[in-house]
Amino acid sequence: MSTSLSISVTVNRPARLLTQNSEMRQIGVWNWSLPAWAGRLADGRTYNTCPSAGICAQACYARHGTYTWPVVRAKHQANLMYVLDNLAGWQAAMVAELGAAKFCGAWIRIHDSGDFFSDAYLQAWLDICRARPDTNFYAYTKRCPDSGRLSNLIRRRIFCGSIRMAGHRMPR
Repeated sequence: MSTSLSISVTVNRPARLLTQNSEMRQIGVWNWSLPAWAGRLADGRTYNTCPSAGICAQACYARHGTYTWPVVRAKHQANLMYVLDNLAGWQAAMVAELGAAKFCGAWIRIHDSGDFFSDAYLQAWLDICRARPDTNFYAYTKRCPDSGRLSNLIRRRIFCGSIRMAGHRMPR
């Protein structure tokens, strides 16, 4: 007699995807965060959320201060694990959360730590931006210079012209 076991993997999703620290709350901006640069998740997987960081990884503000507190680090790692383990589910949850009235006309900072670490993750954000045209998105990234595809999409104003590439404002 053969018995097969069904194993289901459950991805724990953070209760709220978008948060506000005290500085962002004062100006009404919400943010999405990943762990800064590189590290190891609790399950042993390694990651690099800033593959284009270069020298700035050494001076990164998000590798110091409150970002190193265990509760903050755990939140950012939970965000990353959700993206890595269930990108489509994360994308759907982000679109749903952004459907709340408080996000209409609001500004969302994509990554106060971390960056667009893969093409699939970048594409998910582009799709989210398209799905929520009444929400404003911005990000600071080191990824743009190595991705003509990203630059072309930004020029079509998917990110409302607010992305900065290596310290320079993108053309509208």
